Amino acid sequence: MQRFNFIQRKVEGKTILVAEDVASNYLFIDILLRSENYEVLHAMNGYEAVETVRQQAVDLVLMDLKMPVMDGLTAIEKIREFKPDLPIIVLTASILSSNRETAFHAGCNDYMTKPINSKLLMETIAKYFDGIGVQ
Repeated sequence: MQRFNFIQRKVEGKTILVAEDVASNYLFIDILLRSENYEVLHAMNGYEAVETVRQQAVDLVLMDLKMPVMDGLTAIEKIREFKPDLPIIVLTASILSSNRETAFHAGCNDYMTKPINSKLLMETIAKYFDGIGVQ
């Protein structure tokens, strides 16, 4: 597989949870992250995301907001109860500023809209692993 060279300083050995219910979105992100040697975990809904973070070592979460069973906002709030410092980046199709404000209020660290800009996503992830993106 051809590697993407989006960031100059890669942080290998990190695990990223992708909470995304749309298969094509997940597959795109999975290929992108694995090309940079990240370990990728997948949650199909907010409940699975919360339980995965509770049970496994996760270094960063990419969270969709609109998912079945439990939405992303609720999942973020629940994760914050036991992992207050875990970086959570929202990836959503919503461009409404009110949704952005609500996501930050729920506890996300960053907010990106779909369609996903690969370079921007990788740069955003890198800043959390470099320790410069933590709020």
